Amino acid sequence: MVGLPAIFLFRHYLELMLKRIILAGRFLAAPGAIAPRDQVKQVAKIHVLPKLWESALNDAKPKIAEWDNYDIAFIEACIKEFDDVDKQGFAFRYERQGGEFCEFDFGALNDQLDHVRQVLEGIFTCLDVAYDQIKEYEEYLDWEYGQDAAEYGAY
Repeated sequence: MVGLPAIFLFRHYLELMLKRIILAGRFLAAPGAIAPRDQVKQVAKIHVLPKLWESALNDAKPKIAEWDNYDIAFIEACIKEFDDVDKQGFAFRYERQGGEFCEFDFGALNDQLDHVRQVLEGIFTCLDVAYDQIKEYEEYLDWEYGQDAAEYGAY
């Protein structure tokens, strides 16, 4: 009774975390630089997990030196499995869309979902911390050298 809604909610979480990672990656321009807010492109309003993952690879991966330390293969397998049965995010949301034919081992699924959460939140945290550190450094330079610190070559 609660299995399909739980799967739907997890798929939705996966979609939202990918979008969050994409956006966090876009806020970082080059190494050590924050992108100007007006130049940060919005995340597409799509539900297709492989396309979102591709965007995450383009926008976030280059900004994380430790990318290979994350269990990316597991995330990619999870995305593929969801995409194989639910390309648009409707199979587990609406009746007669195919989700009712899927079988799950909810005991194993609980551990797998937690692992996905840990990996994705680890990636997001890495991007978020990088942003915060750059912002703090820029604020320090502005305080130390004045508002025109960039003009004097301080950074």
